[in-house]
Amino acid sequence: KVRWMFTCSYGGAQKATIRLNREPVMAKGESSLASGEYVQVLVLREEQASLDAYLREWGSEYIIAVMPKQMEVRYACDSAVRTLHDKVGGIGYARLFCQLLANELGLEQIWMLDDNVERCWRIDVDADGLPKTADGVVQLVESNFTTVMRGIELIIDSGAKSTVEMSPEPFTFEVSKERERGCVALANSSTASVVGGQPSGEQLTRVQQYAGGRHAFGVIGMQRNDPRNRLRQKEGFSSTHSVYSFYLLNVKASLERGVLYPSKAIWEDIEFLHALSEAKLAVCKVNRFIHQKRHLRKPVDEPPAPLESILRQCAQLCGR
Repeated sequence: KVRWMFTCSYGGAQKATIRLNREPVMAKGESSLASGEYVQVLVLREEQASLDAYLREWGSEYIIAVMPKQMEVRYACDSAVRTLHDKVGGIGYARLFCQLLANELGLEQIWMLDDNVERCWRIDVDADGLPKTADGVVQLVESNFTTVMRGIELIIDSGAKSTVEMSPEPFTFEVSKERERGCVALANSSTASVVGGQPSGEQLTRVQQYAGGRHAFGVIGMQRNDPRNRLRQKEGFSSTHSVYSFYLLNVKASLERGVLYPSKAIWEDIEFLHALSEAKLAVCKVNRFIHQKRHLRKPVDEPPAPLESILRQCAQLCGR
């Protein structure tokens, strides 16, 4: 099985140099993927100077896909075709391009990763599937990207099994234990919350009855590295609209339901996830997995002047 990983990047190849080298985080550990088992697509704007730099830095590791400066797209809510522009649509335009390109390539699902995702962890669990804690703090085990991706894919690849387990890094989903904890089926998440409560009237015996198969989900992702969230997580899964940065996108199902990424520079992910829910596709967060992003901000040459200094200068200018 070959995994396709799409990454949108902007701001120059040098800025992204330390962030786009994914080989260490893909290959680290026994459960790694070989380079031939995944394909990385780097989606860029058509700006020649930046494009040349990206090609020099990453042309040997990524398929470079250059977006058109504009696209003609008709959304399900419109009767007319819209002309979208890359500089206006920003990241929403780029994600929409990924969705449409993946469909043209015949890919039913793809992994979407921001260009500054650098590390992942999994919550360590005991034999009963409950989080291990020390002094009330959930314990984490650093994991490579492969472990996270395979763990999430197990939820929809399990078929008729009642238990799935991946080795050498343990990731177990056992129906009987999930039922005891009151986990609501992901397959029902378009009409009922994944968190809390009991599955209505159905004796679930197979993992697929929880997941609903590939046709049931729109996006499956994970937590961000926020200690406050880890401390209050009690369920293995959440139905939420805060899944972004590193997630599995169901290209086929989203397009069949007429759900396209909005071409907008901000909040495109939130709007897209709400649209998936309205189209009865599950948006799920696997709380066991966690990712961390690295933000590279430009250094500030000089700190801003204190307020007292500004007021003193104003008084001097006014002749006081």
